[in-house]
Amino acid sequence: MGKLLFLISFLILILINLSFAANLEQIVNVSGAVSDIAISNGKVYIATEMGKIDIVNLKNKKKIKSIEFPKFKDFMGELQPPKIFSLD
Repeated sequence: MGKLLFLISFLILILINLSFAANLEQIVNVSGAVSDIAISNGKVYIATEMGKIDIVNLKNKKKIKSIEFPKFKDFMGELQPPKIFSLD
């Protein structure tokens, strides 16, 4: 009886997990690791850890523009791209 109850609860958990699974709709290549995403006026704004904001058209999934921020020198004197944490 215990094994049957365990099996039934396990199957229910699997079905719940599968019902919330997302399907991949589109892959868009961006200029680095994504740190934030915002959607506004039919455009997707994607902030990356390479100091760039990529703007993608929501309908045709094509990159419209890429905004690049200037690099800065770290404490060792090496140039580093700024990490964009938020698109507020």
